[in-house]
Amino acid sequence: MNYELIGENIKMYREKAGMSQTDLADGICSQAQISRIEKGEVIPLSTTLYQIAKKLEIDINDFFNMAHYKRFDYINEVKNEIRKSIRLKDYRTVYDIVNSEKRNAVFSSIEHQQFLMWHEGISSYYLKKGFRRSLDVLLKSLQLTRSKEKTLYSATEIEILNSIGIIFNEEGELTLSVQYYEQALREMHKCQKKMDLTKIRVYYGLTKSLTALGRHRDSFAYAQNGIRLCAQLESLYLLGELHFQAGMNCFHMKQLKKSGVHLYKAQLTFEIMDNDEYVEIIKANIKELFPV
Repeated sequence: MNYELIGENIKMYREKAGMSQTDLADGICSQAQISRIEKGEVIPLSTTLYQIAKKLEIDINDFFNMAHYKRFDYINEVKNEIRKSIRLKDYRTVYDIVNSEKRNAVFSSIEHQQFLMWHEGISSYYLKKGFRRSLDVLLKSLQLTRSKEKTLYSATEIEILNSIGIIFNEEGELTLSVQYYEQALREMHKCQKKMDLTKIRVYYGLTKSLTALGRHRDSFAYAQNGIRLCAQLESLYLLGELHFQAGMNCFHMKQLKKSGVHLYKAQLTFEIMDNDEYVEIIKANIKELFPV
Protein backbone atom coordinates (compact mmCIF):
# COMPACT_ATOMS: atom_id res chain seq x y z
CA MET A 1 0.00 0.00 0.00
CA ASN A 2 1.21 3.50 -0.79
CA TYR A 3 0.60 5.22 2.55
CA GLU A 4 2.53 8.30 1.39
CA LEU A 5 -0.21 8.82 -1.21
CA ILE A 6 -2.86 8.54 1.53
CA GLY A 7 -1.04 11.24 3.49
CA GLU A 8 -0.91 13.52 0.46
CA ASN A 9 -4.63 13.14 -0.11
CA ILE A 10 -5.49 13.71 3.55
CA LYS A 11 -3.61 16.99 3.26
CA MET A 12 -5.45 17.86 0.03
CA TYR A 13 -8.92 17.16 1.54
CA ARG A 14 -7.98 18.95 4.79
CA GLU A 15 -6.91 22.10 2.96
CA LYS A 16 -9.97 21.90 0.71
CA ALA A 17 -12.13 21.86 3.86
CA GLY A 18 -10.25 24.89 5.23
CA MET A 19 -8.92 22.98 8.23
CA SER A 20 -5.55 23.32 9.91
CA GLN A 21 -3.69 20.23 11.09
CA THR A 22 -4.73 21.17 14.63
CA ASP A 23 -8.39 21.34 13.56
CA LEU A 24 -8.23 17.90 11.99
CA ALA A 25 -6.34 16.40 14.92
CA ASP A 26 -8.83 17.66 17.52
CA GLY A 27 -10.48 14.67 19.21
CA ILE A 28 -8.50 12.18 17.10
CA CYS A 29 -4.76 12.46 17.80
CA SER A 30 -2.02 15.08 18.11
CA GLN A 31 -1.21 17.73 15.50
CA ALA A 32 2.27 16.20 15.22
CA GLN A 33 0.71 12.83 14.38
CA ILE A 34 -1.38 14.37 11.58
CA SER A 35 1.76 16.05 10.25
CA ARG A 36 3.64 12.72 10.20
CA ILE A 37 0.69 10.94 8.51
CA GLU A 38 0.50 13.61 5.81
CA LYS A 39 4.25 13.25 5.16
CA GLY A 40 3.89 9.46 4.89
CA GLU A 41 6.23 8.94 7.86
CA VAL A 42 3.79 6.76 9.82
CA ILE A 43 1.11 4.23 8.94
CA PRO A 44 -2.20 5.38 10.51
CA LEU A 45 -4.30 2.88 12.44
CA SER A 46 -7.56 1.95 10.70
CA THR A 47 -9.49 3.55 13.59
CA THR A 48 -7.55 6.79 13.13
CA LEU A 49 -8.15 6.68 9.38
CA TYR A 50 -11.88 6.15 9.97
CA GLN A 51 -12.05 9.19 12.31
CA ILE A 52 -10.13 11.33 9.83
CA ALA A 53 -12.42 10.28 6.96
CA LYS A 54 -15.51 11.01 9.05
CA LYS A 55 -14.24 14.47 9.98
CA LEU A 56 -13.36 15.28 6.36
CA GLU A 57 -16.77 13.90 5.29
CA ILE A 58 -15.37 11.47 2.74
CA ASP A 59 -15.75 7.71 2.36
CA ILE A 60 -13.01 5.74 4.16
CA ASN A 61 -12.89 3.41 1.14
CA ASP A 62 -11.42 6.33 -0.80
CA PHE A 63 -8.31 6.13 1.40
CA PHE A 64 -7.79 2.46 0.59
CA ASN A 65 -8.32 3.21 -3.08
CA MET A 66 -5.64 5.88 -2.80
CA ALA A 67 -3.26 3.32 -1.32
CA HIS A 68 -3.88 0.73 -4.02
CA TYR A 69 -4.18 2.90 -7.12
CA LYS A 70 -1.42 5.22 -8.26
CA ARG A 71 -3.89 6.72 -10.73
CA PHE A 72 -6.41 7.69 -8.06
CA ASP A 73 -6.47 11.29 -9.35
CA TYR A 74 -7.34 10.03 -12.84
CA ILE A 75 -10.16 7.85 -11.45
CA ASN A 76 -11.54 10.82 -9.52
CA GLU A 77 -11.33 13.03 -12.59
CA VAL A 78 -13.30 10.51 -14.68
CA LYS A 79 -15.93 10.08 -11.96
CA ASN A 80 -16.31 13.84 -11.56
CA GLU A 81 -16.74 14.25 -15.33
CA ILE A 82 -19.44 11.55 -15.33
CA ARG A 83 -21.32 13.16 -12.43
CA LYS A 84 -21.03 16.61 -14.05
CA SER A 85 -22.48 15.23 -17.30
CA ILE A 86 -25.34 13.61 -15.36
CA ARG A 87 -26.19 16.99 -13.80
CA LEU A 88 -26.16 18.54 -17.29
CA LYS A 89 -28.29 15.65 -18.62
CA ASP A 90 -25.57 14.98 -21.18
CA TYR A 91 -26.25 11.23 -21.24
CA ARG A 92 -24.37 10.60 -24.50
CA THR A 93 -21.13 11.79 -22.89
CA VAL A 94 -21.82 9.63 -19.81
CA TYR A 95 -22.48 6.55 -21.96
CA ASP A 96 -19.35 7.12 -24.06
CA ILE A 97 -17.08 7.65 -21.04
CA VAL A 98 -18.41 4.53 -19.31
CA ASN A 99 -17.89 2.37 -22.38
CA SER A 100 -14.35 3.64 -22.90
CA GLU A 101 -13.34 3.18 -19.25
CA LYS A 102 -15.01 -0.07 -18.17
CA ARG A 103 -12.20 -2.14 -19.73
CA ASN A 104 -9.52 0.16 -18.29
CA ALA A 105 -7.43 -1.75 -15.71
CA VAL A 106 -7.53 1.14 -13.24
CA PHE A 107 -11.31 0.65 -12.97
CA SER A 108 -11.02 -3.09 -12.27
CA SER A 109 -12.13 -3.04 -8.62
CA ILE A 110 -15.72 -4.03 -7.83
CA GLU A 111 -16.47 -0.56 -6.44
CA HIS A 112 -15.27 1.19 -9.60
CA GLN A 113 -17.06 -1.29 -11.85
CA GLN A 114 -20.23 -0.66 -9.82
CA PHE A 115 -19.91 3.10 -10.34
CA LEU A 116 -19.54 2.63 -14.10
CA MET A 117 -22.42 0.13 -14.35
CA TRP A 118 -24.66 2.46 -12.34
CA HIS A 119 -24.09 5.27 -14.82
CA GLU A 120 -24.36 2.95 -17.80
CA GLY A 121 -27.84 2.04 -16.55
CA ILE A 122 -28.87 5.69 -16.17
CA SER A 123 -27.46 6.89 -19.49
CA SER A 124 -28.74 3.94 -21.53
CA TYR A 125 -32.27 4.58 -20.24
CA TYR A 126 -32.30 8.22 -21.37
CA LEU A 127 -30.66 7.30 -24.68
CA LYS A 128 -33.69 5.05 -25.31
CA LYS A 129 -31.79 1.77 -25.23
CA GLY A 130 -34.64 0.04 -23.42
CA PHE A 131 -36.23 0.34 -20.00
CA ARG A 132 -35.76 -3.34 -19.07
CA ARG A 133 -32.15 -3.37 -20.24
CA SER A 134 -31.37 -0.25 -18.21
CA LEU A 135 -33.14 -1.62 -15.14
CA ASP A 136 -31.22 -4.91 -15.42
CA VAL A 137 -27.92 -3.02 -15.52
CA LEU A 138 -28.87 -0.97 -12.45
CA LEU A 139 -29.97 -4.05 -10.50
CA LYS A 140 -26.77 -5.90 -11.45
CA SER A 141 -24.68 -2.92 -10.36
CA LEU A 142 -26.46 -2.99 -7.00
CA GLN A 143 -25.84 -6.71 -6.54
CA LEU A 144 -22.11 -6.39 -7.26
CA THR A 145 -21.46 -5.39 -3.65
CA ARG A 146 -24.41 -7.01 -1.87
CA SER A 147 -24.12 -10.24 0.13
CA LYS A 148 -26.04 -12.11 2.84
CA GLU A 149 -23.49 -10.96 5.41
CA LYS A 150 -23.70 -7.29 4.41
CA THR A 151 -26.64 -5.55 6.05
CA LEU A 152 -25.78 -1.86 5.71
CA TYR A 153 -25.91 -0.13 2.34
CA SER A 154 -23.02 1.99 1.07
CA ALA A 155 -23.54 5.53 -0.21
CA THR A 156 -23.20 4.32 -3.80
CA GLU A 157 -25.74 1.54 -3.27
CA ILE A 158 -28.19 4.09 -1.84
CA GLU A 159 -27.64 6.32 -4.88
CA ILE A 160 -28.42 3.34 -7.12
CA LEU A 161 -31.68 2.72 -5.22
CA ASN A 162 -32.59 6.36 -5.87
CA SER A 163 -31.77 6.00 -9.59
CA ILE A 164 -34.01 2.93 -9.84
CA GLY A 165 -36.78 4.92 -8.12
CA ILE A 166 -36.38 7.72 -10.67
CA ILE A 167 -36.60 5.35 -13.64
CA PHE A 168 -39.69 3.63 -12.24
CA ASN A 169 -41.23 7.10 -11.81
CA GLU A 170 -40.38 7.98 -15.41
CA GLU A 171 -42.08 4.76 -16.55
CA GLY A 172 -45.23 5.48 -14.53
CA GLU A 173 -44.53 2.52 -12.21
CA LEU A 174 -45.31 4.77 -9.27
CA THR A 175 -45.80 2.20 -6.50
CA LEU A 176 -42.45 0.56 -7.30
CA SER A 177 -40.88 4.01 -7.50
CA VAL A 178 -42.09 4.85 -3.98
CA GLN A 179 -40.81 1.51 -2.66
CA TYR A 180 -37.28 2.17 -3.92
CA TYR A 181 -37.27 5.79 -2.75
CA GLU A 182 -38.42 4.76 0.74
CA GLN A 183 -35.82 2.01 0.89
CA ALA A 184 -33.13 4.54 -0.06
CA LEU A 185 -34.35 6.83 2.71
CA ARG A 186 -34.33 4.04 5.31
CA GLU A 187 -30.81 2.99 4.38
CA MET A 188 -29.61 6.60 4.37
CA HIS A 189 -30.63 6.98 8.01
CA LYS A 190 -28.30 4.07 8.85
CA CYS A 191 -25.42 5.20 6.63
CA GLN A 192 -22.41 6.77 8.35
CA LYS A 193 -21.69 9.10 5.43
CA LYS A 194 -23.58 12.37 5.25
CA MET A 195 -25.84 12.32 2.19
CA ASP A 196 -27.87 15.49 2.60
CA LEU A 197 -28.15 16.39 -1.10
CA THR A 198 -29.10 12.81 -1.97
CA LYS A 199 -31.72 12.94 0.77
CA ILE A 200 -33.19 16.10 -0.79
CA ARG A 201 -33.32 14.31 -4.17
CA VAL A 202 -35.12 11.36 -2.60
CA TYR A 203 -37.63 13.61 -0.83
CA TYR A 204 -38.33 15.33 -4.15
CA GLY A 205 -38.71 12.03 -5.97
CA LEU A 206 -41.13 10.81 -3.34
CA THR A 207 -43.26 13.94 -3.60
CA LYS A 208 -43.59 13.50 -7.37
CA SER A 209 -44.53 9.82 -7.22
CA LEU A 210 -46.91 10.23 -4.28
CA THR A 211 -48.61 13.24 -5.88
CA ALA A 212 -49.18 11.22 -9.04
CA LEU A 213 -50.67 8.44 -6.89
CA GLY A 214 -53.06 10.94 -5.28
CA ARG A 215 -51.41 10.50 -1.87
CA HIS A 216 -51.31 14.24 -1.30
CA ARG A 217 -50.93 14.23 2.49
CA ASP A 218 -47.92 11.88 2.35
CA SER A 219 -46.43 13.82 -0.54
CA PHE A 220 -46.79 17.12 1.33
CA ALA A 221 -45.06 15.65 4.40
CA TYR A 222 -42.01 14.63 2.34
CA ALA A 223 -41.96 18.02 0.59
CA GLN A 224 -41.86 19.69 4.02
CA ASN A 225 -38.98 17.44 5.07
CA GLY A 226 -37.07 18.48 1.97
CA ILE A 227 -37.79 22.16 2.50
CA ARG A 228 -36.61 21.95 6.13
CA LEU A 229 -33.39 20.22 5.06
CA CYS A 230 -32.74 22.90 2.42
CA ALA A 231 -33.17 25.52 5.15
CA GLN A 232 -30.74 23.72 7.46
CA LEU A 233 -28.15 23.52 4.70
CA GLU A 234 -28.89 27.08 3.53
CA SER A 235 -29.23 25.58 0.04
CA LEU A 236 -31.48 26.40 -2.90
CA TYR A 237 -30.97 22.89 -4.30
CA LEU A 238 -34.45 21.65 -5.43
CA LEU A 239 -36.04 24.16 -3.04
CA GLY A 240 -38.23 25.71 -5.75
CA GLU A 241 -39.36 22.27 -6.92
CA LEU A 242 -40.21 21.20 -3.36
CA HIS A 243 -42.24 24.36 -2.70
CA PHE A 244 -44.09 23.76 -5.99
CA GLN A 245 -44.94 20.20 -4.98
CA ALA A 246 -46.02 21.38 -1.53
CA GLY A 247 -48.25 24.05 -3.10
CA MET A 248 -49.91 21.65 -5.50
CA ASN A 249 -50.57 19.12 -2.74
CA CYS A 250 -52.06 21.79 -0.49
CA PHE A 251 -54.36 22.81 -3.35
CA HIS A 252 -55.59 19.23 -3.75
CA MET A 253 -56.14 19.05 0.03
CA LYS A 254 -58.18 22.29 -0.28
CA GLN A 255 -55.70 24.21 1.88
CA LEU A 256 -55.76 27.13 -0.52
CA LYS A 257 -53.96 29.74 1.57
CA LYS A 258 -51.01 27.41 2.23
CA SER A 259 -51.03 26.42 -1.43
CA GLY A 260 -50.65 30.04 -2.54
CA VAL A 261 -47.80 30.63 -0.05
CA HIS A 262 -45.80 27.63 -1.28
CA LEU A 263 -46.37 28.44 -4.95
CA TYR A 264 -45.27 32.03 -4.39
CA LYS A 265 -42.12 30.80 -2.60
CA ALA A 266 -41.45 28.44 -5.52
CA GLN A 267 -41.74 31.36 -7.95
CA LEU A 268 -39.48 33.53 -5.79
CA THR A 269 -36.85 30.79 -5.56
CA PHE A 270 -36.73 30.34 -9.32
CA GLU A 271 -36.53 34.12 -9.79
CA ILE A 272 -33.51 34.23 -7.46
CA MET A 273 -31.93 31.45 -9.54
CA ASP A 274 -32.71 33.28 -12.83
CA ASN A 275 -34.64 30.25 -14.04
CA ASP A 276 -37.10 32.07 -16.30
CA GLU A 277 -38.59 28.88 -17.73
CA TYR A 278 -39.72 27.63 -14.32
CA VAL A 279 -40.87 31.10 -13.26
CA GLU A 280 -43.27 31.14 -16.20
CA ILE A 281 -44.49 27.63 -15.38
CA ILE A 282 -45.24 28.63 -11.78
CA LYS A 283 -46.99 31.82 -12.88
CA ALA A 284 -49.16 29.83 -15.28
CA ASN A 285 -50.10 27.38 -12.53
CA ILE A 286 -50.96 30.19 -10.10
CA LYS A 287 -53.10 31.88 -12.76
CA GLU A 288 -54.93 28.62 -13.48
CA LEU A 289 -55.47 27.62 -9.83
CA PHE A 290 -56.28 31.09 -8.49
CA PRO A 291 -58.02 33.04 -11.28
CA VAL A 292 -58.68 36.65 -10.34
